[in-house]
Amino acid sequence: MSREMRIIRLKVVSMLLAAITLLFLGCSEPAPDFFDSSGKGYKYAELKNKWLVINYWATWCTPCIAEIPELNSFASEIEEAMVIGVNYDGVQGEELQKQVSRMGIEFPVFVEDPGKKLGLPRPDVLPTTYLIAPGNEIRIVMLVGPQTRDSLKNAMVPP
Repeated sequence: MSREMRIIRLKVVSMLLAAITLLFLGCSEPAPDFFDSSGKGYKYAELKNKWLVINYWATWCTPCIAEIPELNSFASEIEEAMVIGVNYDGVQGEELQKQVSRMGIEFPVFVEDPGKKLGLPRPDVLPTTYLIAPGNEIRIVMLVGPQTRDSLKNAMVPP
C-alpha cells in the first residue's frame, strides 16, 4: 500500500471515529436534577412550563397529615402544576418510602430538598408550600399552614 493510500485511509478512519464520538456525545442525556423516593429522575428543564408546588411535610406534623388528601387531589387534577413533596426531617431510603406510604402521599417526594438549588429558604413552620411560577419569570409564593386544592389554585395567579 502506498504512503498516500495509508494517509487517506488514516484520515477516513479518523473522521469516522470523530463522527461516532460526536454521535455518542449528542445522544447522551443530561443527568436528572433530582430523584424521588421511588428512584424516578426529574429535570427542571422539563418542568419549566408548569407551576412547581413544593410542599414541606413531616409525620409528626398534624396539619401536614390533614392537607395530604388536598395535595393529592390538586396534583391529580391540575395539569399545569407539578406537586413535589419534601420530608422536612431529611429521612431517606426505605424509611422515606414507608413514611410516604403511611401518609398516603400520591405525588413525588424528592430525596433531596430542591430548595437548596432553587434558592428557597428552609421553612421554619410546617406545613409550608412554595409555588414557583412557570416560564422564565421567577416568581415565588410562600404559603404557610395547611393548604386546600382551592387555596393552591387561587394562589396560581398568571405571571
